[in-house]
Amino acid sequence: MLLKNGRVKVELALAKGRQKEDRRQAIAEKESKLEMRREAGRQRKGTSTQPGGRSSRRDDD
Repeated sequence: MLLKNGRVKVELALAKGRQKEDRRQAIAEKESKLEMRREAGRQRKGTSTQPGGRSSRRDDD
């Protein structure tokens, strides 16, 4: 919305929602990117996980 010569201009747009296939693909891409970021963070910390949810780092004090 903007003012011009004492009048208000409004810009409208019409959008169409995604198809079911497109939504699934977008969700899969988001999840894969999120998992890559998580794994990169784990590697930075030195605590990458092994199958079964166990950490490769041992805390034997």
